[in-house]
Amino acid sequence: MYGQTVIPTQLADEASWDNFSPARNGMLVGELEKLLKNQRAKRVLYLWGEHGSGKSHLLHACCHARQRIGESFQFLSLGQVNSIPDIRDQMDSGTLVCLDDIQNLRGLAGIQDQVLGLYEKATGLSGSLIASGNTPLDQIGLELEDLTSRLSSGGSYHLHALNDREKVAALKIRAENRGFALNDNVIAFIMSHYRRDTGSLFALLDKLDAASLQAQRKITIPFIRSLL
Repeated sequence: MYGQTVIPTQLADEASWDNFSPARNGMLVGELEKLLKNQRAKRVLYLWGEHGSGKSHLLHACCHARQRIGESFQFLSLGQVNSIPDIRDQMDSGTLVCLDDIQNLRGLAGIQDQVLGLYEKATGLSGSLIASGNTPLDQIGLELEDLTSRLSSGGSYHLHALNDREKVAALKIRAENRGFALNDNVIAFIMSHYRRDTGSLFALLDKLDAASLQAQRKITIPFIRSLL
């Protein structure tokens, strides 16, 4: 079966390994790559970090990697969930299941049981499961202890948010991947005049790229001022 996405219905196009800056997360990235290459004894992995640290980006990047080689995957966003679709019949041998924002299942024992069923089906078919949350699993307080045990069985990895120096490097990488360069003065202006969380910074970069192409102008400080 060819991979598909469930909630949301479309993967973020920009999420890839190429535009993710590992910074202090080299060990986690290495473990994810080994999991995708079937080089890991444990086929489950949990990653956690604060909002904006890049959890969703990594999960989407893993799905894109599977998509490129025609392998099966399922992505479930648990951002605001009262129920989840039963995707077990849509899973085949080797399916990768990605569960984003697992902390939102706290207090929803019935859905936790469904997720445990997904884990059992995926691992029973020699598949893999990656889950993300905003805290270590034992701090979330899931009522179903078996689910906490299963999700933590392959290791729990802290995804460190980028510091300012690392954000600058990430902006440069993303700009280069889009075919343009940001000079140091432009980046310094952005960092001092705009919201500095990575989501806002990358969204601004998208906006600047589109606007500069439309106006046929280079991205300069006066050009940014005209947009903001």
